[in-house]
Formats: sequence, C-alpha cells, structure tokens
Amino acid sequence: MNRLLRISKKPPSYILWRLMFELKAELGRFWEPFYSHWLTQKRLLKYFNCNDIKHLWTILSHETYFLPTDTINKGEFENITGISENKIIEKAQKAIDHRVTLLGLENTYLGENIDWGRDYKTGRTWPLSYFRSIDYINFDAPSDVKIPWEISRFQWAIPLGQAYRLTTDDQYALKARALLEDWIHKNPYAKGVNWACTMEVAIRLVVWSWFFHVFKNAPSWQDEGFQYAFLKYMYLHAVFTRRHLEKSDINGNHYIADALGLVVAGSFFGQTAPTPKAWMTLGWEILTDEYPKQVYDDGVDFEGSIPYHRLAFEIFYLGEKVAKRHVKIPHDYKERLTKMIDFVHHYRHPDGSCPLVGDNDDGRILPFGLQPLNDHGYILHLESIDKNKQLPQDATEAFWYLAAEERQTISIQSDLKCIGTKSKAYPNGGIYIMKDTNNHVVIQCSPLGLGGRGGHCHNDSLSFELSLEGEKLITDSGSFVYTADYRQRNIFRSTSSHNTPYVVGVEINTIPNEKLIWSLKDEAQPICLDWHEDDSQILFRGSHIGYTKLSPPLTVERKIVLYKGDSHLQIQDAFQSPGKYDIHIPFHLMADVKIEQTNKGIFLHKNGKTYSFYSPTHAHNFEIHDSWVSENYGQRIKNKCILFKVCSVDTFSLSIISSPIKKSQ
Repeated sequence: MNRLLRISKKPPSYILWRLMFELKAELGRFWEPFYSHWLTQKRLLKYFNCNDIKHLWTILSHETYFLPTDTINKGEFENITGISENKIIEKAQKAIDHRVTLLGLENTYLGENIDWGRDYKTGRTWPLSYFRSIDYINFDAPSDVKIPWEISRFQWAIPLGQAYRLTTDDQYALKARALLEDWIHKNPYAKGVNWACTMEVAIRLVVWSWFFHVFKNAPSWQDEGFQYAFLKYMYLHAVFTRRHLEKSDINGNHYIADALGLVVAGSFFGQTAPTPKAWMTLGWEILTDEYPKQVYDDGVDFEGSIPYHRLAFEIFYLGEKVAKRHVKIPHDYKERLTKMIDFVHHYRHPDGSCPLVGDNDDGRILPFGLQPLNDHGYILHLESIDKNKQLPQDATEAFWYLAAEERQTISIQSDLKCIGTKSKAYPNGGIYIMKDTNNHVVIQCSPLGLGGRGGHCHNDSLSFELSLEGEKLITDSGSFVYTADYRQRNIFRSTSSHNTPYVVGVEINTIPNEKLIWSLKDEAQPICLDWHEDDSQILFRGSHIGYTKLSPPLTVERKIVLYKGDSHLQIQDAFQSPGKYDIHIPFHLMADVKIEQTNKGIFLHKNGKTYSFYSPTHAHNFEIHDSWVSENYGQRIKNKCILFKVCSVDTFSLSIISSPIKKSQ
C-alpha cells in the first residue's frame, strides 16, 4: 500500500508506464521461473548459430574485453605498486577458505556449505520464492539484505582471479568454478533474494564477465557441462536485467548500474546476435541520457552523497571503457567524467580519506585494490594512466587496468601531484571546499538528493568536515546501516548527527515516516550567500530555511572563514526569528582525537599536535558526550561530540586554531 501511495504522487505518464510494467512483471510470475528450463543447451547454441558449447566458448573468448586479463610476469606487481604479491595471495586464500570481510563482517567464515541467501549477522535466510514475493525490508524481523547481496556480488572472490593472473595456478580457477557452480545450483533463475534487486544482478554480471576472461583458458574451466551452465546464467542475468530495469520518474544509481550490466552483456555476447546488440544499444542510451540528469554540470553526483559519487563515477567510467569499442563517445560524456575526477581531487582530505557526506555502503563495481575502503585516490590513479601514463607506487587498484605494454612503460612517481591543491566551489552540487597547505574544509550546502526526495542524502545542510595541519579533526557521522535497524538509520541521517545547528527535536528536512528510510521532505533548501578567496582568507556564507516551518519561523545563517597561513578556522552562526528557540550546535570529533579541558578552554590533541577549540561567547555553555561515527557500512566506533547550547537570539562564534598557543597563556 505504501508503494502504491508513493507511485500515485508521481507524474501521470509515469504512473501509466509503471502500471503496465507492474502488470507485465506480475504476469511473469507464472512463466519466468520456467524460462531457465526452456533455455536448453540446444536453444542457446541455435541462437548463437554454434555447433557445440566449445564452439560458443571459443567465439566468446575471442571477444575483446574492456580490461586486461593476461598473465602477469613475476615481479611486475611489486615493481609497480611497491606491494608484495603475497598480499594478493593471502586475500585469495581467504576466498578459498570462504572468509569474507565486508559490510561490518570481519574475516567471517561463511561455512563449508555457503548459504547465499543468508544474513550472516542475524542468521536470517530468505526463502527461494519468486523474487517479487520476497519481503527483504522487514522491520519487524531485523535483518540486512545487503549481506547476502554483497556476498553474491562475488567481489570478495576477485582475488582468485588476481592470484591466477599472477601465478597461473589452476587451484584459483578451480575454486572460482566451484563457487560459481554452487551459486548457480542454489539460486534458480528469478527465485530467491539474490534476484530481488536488478542492480545486484547487473553487478554480478559485470564481475562474472571478468572471471570468464581471466579463467577462460584455465584447465579446470574446460568442462563442457560447466561452460554451458556458466554461459546460460550469464545470458539469464542479461535477460533478467533487461526485463526488470529499475526505472522511475527520477532515477538513481540502481538504474545506471542496470544500464552498465546491459552494456557489458552486449559486449560479452558480441554484436552479431540481435539481442546482445539491443542490450548494448539500450544500456548506452540510458547511460548517456542519465549522465546529465544524475551528475551536475560541475561534476558532482546528484544523490547528495560523496561515497555514492564514487559509485556513479565507476559506473559511467566503466560504461565508457566498454562502449568505446562499439560507439563514438560524445565529447560532453568525456568532459563530465573529467569533472567528476576533478571533484575527487578536491574533496579528499590530506590523509587520503573521503568525507562521510551522505550515505556510504562501500558500494563498488570491480574493487581490485588494497587501499582502505574510504580512500578514493585510485580514481586519480586511473586518470593518471589515461592521461599521463604515470602512477604513484601505491596504485594497487589502477595496476589491474594496465595492459602488458603499459606495465613495461608506465612511469612510477613517488609524489604524483594532483590538481586539487586549491580551494574550489561546486555551486551546482552545493559542495564548497577550502584548501590552504594542509588545511582542508568540506562544506555541505547541497540541494536535497535524488531530485529533492532524499534518497542517500542526509540532514546535513551547512555541516562541514575539517582537517587542520593535515589532521582530520571534525567528521560527519557516516550512515552505519539501512534496513537492519531503521531507528539507527534515522539517527545517523538526522540533523543532530551532523556539524550544523539544530532546534532540539526538529529536523531541518522532516522525515515523513520513520520507516521510509530513503525519504526526506525538501524543506531546508540551503543556499550559498557568499564565497570568495583572497590573499588572507577563504570565506563561505550560507543559509537554509529548514526551520521556517516552525511558528514563529526561524532562519539559520552560517559563516565559515579559513585564515591562510594560520591554520585557523572560524565559525559564526546567526539566527533570525521573532521567537526564542533553544539551539544545539554539535561538533563531532574523529575517534582518535583526544580532548583536554582546562580553565583556559578546550584543547584537542592528535598525533602529537594540539589545537585550541574556543568559543568566546559561550566558553562555558557546552558539554562533551559520547557519540558514534561510521566510516564504513555496518561498523561504528565511539567518538566524542562537543555540543554548544545557545539561544536563537544570540550569535554563536567558535575558533579552532592549530596551537602554538600555550595553555599557560
């Protein structure tokens, strides 16, 4: 009923289309589960005009893949990345042992007999029902469907392919085959939770296509029975993705991930057969059509989440790498990719981490690297390959994009410079970034994500993250979980979990229903009033109207100034209202920041550096309490929050200064 109510509020043309889509999908319940039985080996071979499976396997093996999958000579990986090949072998061994680290599971044993439909945190297993009958968001029986989805993406098994390229040891190919056969046997077409989201099907299709081109000549992959099962399920994945595109009147990352799956499927099966050619055409049309809708002109993804900016970049980037062998890439498509990379250059903190703005579920497409989950620097390394033929020596992700000839000629730079060394405003995306030497401030002044519907956006208008003298001090709180705990989900996306003023008990964008965990009302509508930089300072001034819904109304204005050369940040908050409100202003500290209170004020300590934290007007009207920060999905650690309590008739000011200041002064 909730789903129908939401659909009823959308444009009439979309409602009509959706009704037809739903009717067609419901009719599919009577025949779709049997489609796999209908697609016999004989029919599959006839469709591709092949005599036997070996013939089809050979034809597909000769299709050019969009990434290199050749054998890597001994020592190449270590010479280019500076990392021992043993790191890859160790990860491959974990895959052999059925041990995974993902979404808060740490080196978790999946058992000898993997249950692909199980949430390994709560123990819940979803039934092998027709996928449209499965309720995977069940708040009355807490569970996290992302666990079986992520396990079934097979990204944790990618090290098997990497180890095979490094060693040509067939044990890795044999294990990959065993995992694939097991998944195929236990996940019949269109049944079970792993078919319940098309995006998952599409991502799995991309990963399996890479497995094919890595292992296609391996001895253990030459069995015709396995070859038929694998190619059949690749074809079924593509058919399913085409039939169940996650299209809406406003589309997000799911729809473009579906499109990427179609582009990869079209390329994988070749352009001679009509259906794969149609998959390629449709997938590429979707990507080119959605790109200017989902990524602003300044290169910022429209979902209001920096981690999802990474996911969107990977989708559009890989889509271009696949499609360019078949179509001419428009100039504006390439230009927008460059702008997305430029944003990554600028938003990274000096320690290499990405700001925790908006949701973060660690979503990737082909995660090859050994870098921390929250480090997006590999995107800059990909750009270096494409443009400069240079890499830094920690490029464990970009290495796997290097063809054999590139591995021989690539230039290794220990201090590869990036363009993001200056302040920059992204006015369409609403992100303002201050930079001065090792000082870095990321300010959130974005429109509400997903076209004003919320999606992966948080109540973070005028919030910021701060690094001074290279040390990250103030952080966003992250997102922690989605369906596993809707109350925690709402806490982490609430105004109080961000570094912005709030009226106690009132959200700047109303959460319309506590169980509508991706919905917010578009009320704050933040705006930048001033942004400029001169020789002495960088200034941002912005406001939002999220509290004009109160009676009497209240507006919030914030000014942030970074003084150059002084490692000094100043925040000033002003409120306008005919009434009087209690305002809380939180500052969430990194978990490794230590707090010292003296009669001279608050001092922050990190890695041997000291910072004064001082509010001249509210020097004593604050409290320090425990809070949480989630840098990766499914994980949270305790941190401290300094909370100032002010009245809306006052102006609040705060200075954070890297301290040569003596506590005795």
